[in-house]
Amino acid sequence: GVRLAVAMIEYGNDGLLSLIFKMNGSVFPRVLPYGLVSSVICLGISLTEAHALMKDIFSHPYAHQVFSISVGFVLVFRGNLSYQRFWEGRSQLQQMSTKWDDAAMQVLAFDEVSEGKAAEDGFLFRYRMVHLFSLMHAVAVMQLREDVDLGLLRKTGPILDANPNVEILLIEGG
Repeated sequence: GVRLAVAMIEYGNDGLLSLIFKMNGSVFPRVLPYGLVSSVICLGISLTEAHALMKDIFSHPYAHQVFSISVGFVLVFRGNLSYQRFWEGRSQLQQMSTKWDDAAMQVLAFDEVSEGKAAEDGFLFRYRMVHLFSLMHAVAVMQLREDVDLGLLRKTGPILDANPNVEILLIEGG
């Protein structure tokens, strides 16, 4: 039998550290000024005589307990909201992928029942449609990630635009 070797679109992967410290789409650049200001204030308080005054204010453990419980509640609440937002976005991304997969399958199903010249060119048409739907999905995910460099999409397989009869890679055998 004859089978077609089809290569997938590969996405650029710069590693885990570049993903963690990525500034585009991150909240880190927006919170950094607030963190620096509060750090400078804390350092100023600890180096001046105001430290002794602050120590007298918080001498009773009740003040620490109220503050700790309040901060803990705020952190858990914000963390839970972030988690819910992430999974809602992930669910929407999965739904988008599923809908585009359904549309691609509909195109392939309608092409399966074609007759005449359309039936003869059906293989090339289906190959091109799968490629275009895959490319559309890749560009949509890049848009969501706010990637602006289309060079992250690397050509890894045959492209059928120049000469469809030559560029298809057929493997004889199994």
